[in-house]
Amino acid sequence: MTPYPDLQKKKEILINAVEAYHKLGYELPKVACLACKETVDPKMPETTDARALQEMCQRGELGKCAVIGPLSYDIAMSREIAAIKKYDFEYCEDFDILLQPNIHAGILWANAG
Repeated sequence: MTPYPDLQKKKEILINAVEAYHKLGYELPKVACLACKETVDPKMPETTDARALQEMCQRGELGKCAVIGPLSYDIAMSREIAAIKKYDFEYCEDFDILLQPNIHAGILWANAG
C-alpha cells in the first residue's frame, strides 16, 4: 500500500493492475483515474497525474488498457450524473479499475457507497 503515490508509483500500480486483469481474461481493462474534478488544474497534482497517465496509456506505456482522467467518482459511476454534468465518455459505469489519488480519497469514496 502506498498512502501518497507520486506519478511514477501510480504508473507502477496501474501497470500491475492491468497485468492482473489481463491474467483474469480482460482484453482491455478500463481505468478511471479519480480526482475531485474532471479538468486539469496545475495546483492539484492528482489532476495532472491523472492526465499524464491517460497520455501514457495513449502512447502505449501502460499495456493494453483504456485510461480516462482526471475523473470524479460520481461521473465515473453514473451515466445519469455524467449526462447532467454534460460529460460524455465511452466507459461510464463500466470501469474495471478505479485508481485513487491517495489513501484518504480511496477510503472516503469506498465508504460513500
